[in-house]
Amino acid sequence: MKILNLGWNNIGSSQTKLFADALYKLLQDDSLVHLDISHNGIKKDACSIISQGILNNHSLFGMHVEGNYCNIDPIGFIQPTNEMQGKHIDIRSNDYVISQNKSINLNKISCCWLCEGWSEHCIK
Repeated sequence: MKILNLGWNNIGSSQTKLFADALYKLLQDDSLVHLDISHNGIKKDACSIISQGILNNHSLFGMHVEGNYCNIDPIGFIQPTNEMQGKHIDIRSNDYVISQNKSINLNKISCCWLCEGWSEHCIK
C-alpha cells in the first residue's frame, strides 16, 4: 500500500487506541508514501502512538493530520498537542471547498510534499 486516505472518518470518536496501534504497525513498513488521517478528532494519546510509529519511517513524503490533537513539526514529525489543530470544518458548511483539482482548499499549507508539489533543489 502506497497511499492511505482515512480523512473525515470520525476515527477519533471510538476505538482510537485500536486504530493507533494498527497504524503504528503499518508505519513500520516502508511502502507507505502518503497518509491522510485529517479531521478525525484523534486524541492526544492516540496521536502519540502514531508519532512513535513514524520515527523510523523513511518512505512517507506526505501527511495530513489537521483536525486532530497533533501537528507536524518543522522537520516532519507528528507532535501530539492538548488542543485540536487546524480549523474544524463541517463537510456540509461553506468552508469546505473543492477546487478544480479536486483537493480541499483550507487556505493554509498542509505540509504535504506530494500534494503541494514540492521538489528538492540543489543550490550551488
